[in-house]
Amino acid sequence: MSVTRYTVDLDGDVEMSIPQPIFEVIRAPELSSWDHAALIEWHREWERYVEKIRHRCTTTGETYENVVVTVKGSAKRKTLKNLAMYVLKKPVDDVTDADIMSAVQARCRTLKNEFVPDVTSLFRQSLRMDLSVDDCDARVFRYYEDFNGIGDDNGLQGLIGAGSESDTGYKSRMKVRCRLFVENLQPPVLKAQISRLIELERRDCKSDDVALFDLILEHAKVQQRFHRMSQDMTAKRDVKTNKQVRQPQRSSDGGSRDGASRVSAPAPWLHPDHLDRHRKTAAWCVKAPIGSRTAPHRRTHRSKPRVSSIRPLRNSVQDPFAQRRYALEPRETWCE
Repeated sequence: MSVTRYTVDLDGDVEMSIPQPIFEVIRAPELSSWDHAALIEWHREWERYVEKIRHRCTTTGETYENVVVTVKGSAKRKTLKNLAMYVLKKPVDDVTDADIMSAVQARCRTLKNEFVPDVTSLFRQSLRMDLSVDDCDARVFRYYEDFNGIGDDNGLQGLIGAGSESDTGYKSRMKVRCRLFVENLQPPVLKAQISRLIELERRDCKSDDVALFDLILEHAKVQQRFHRMSQDMTAKRDVKTNKQVRQPQRSSDGGSRDGASRVSAPAPWLHPDHLDRHRKTAAWCVKAPIGSRTAPHRRTHRSKPRVSSIRPLRNSVQDPFAQRRYALEPRETWCE
């Protein structure tokens, strides 16, 4: 009868011959749709799943093939059946992981319905550089990340994807890619600066998005520093101006007067109830000039004084201090 031998440490715990693996449960994404957007999302999640499994195997010493879920096993049963019959045109038993992955990648890297969209308008509407992020490294990095995400979501890898230098049409594809990067730059000052540099000095950035990344980051930092210095100088100038305005002015007698004391006190205003008194007294008397064409008997007749029409100014009801201001419209009366 064989007896299992094991060793015990100082605490009385059994020493394991192999390390105990400690890991989280990593679930494979399920392939349940043949929709273009759903396939793009599934392919992205599958690549992330494979990376996690490989990292786990390097840590625990497990075999990758024994841990990873197969592509065929991650597909939903009815999706796998229809895929094998109508797309791959094979029996389900003959379908391999390579067959499914090739079909998925081909669909993800082609345009939906083979329709070529207006790429310039698409990126103009969807791509924005977030100027609220004051960290230039994070801002430019996110700009490139959003650009690649828009291309992947719309199946534009074959048109503007980075790919490999050995691919057909790599040079022309990179030129379009770099042009779109420059056209959607923000702010306009940075866009103008990068465009001039590419046109005259840094012509290599016309077809190299990595070199363009470094060029954009370099000049974005320069403009960000200038922007921050301008803000600081403006703030200091405003504080200095406010201090000068708030300083009290010295009067001739040595005392200080603030802004409120320098304002003259309002004059007494005339209440509308006292208009009768002014109507009785407000009459202007003018003698007729010599040689006037007015009838002679009117020059010797003592005419009754005419009350000048008194009208309040506009907005006198809303402004109580404006009620004392009235416009007198004198009319000529004759007297001896």
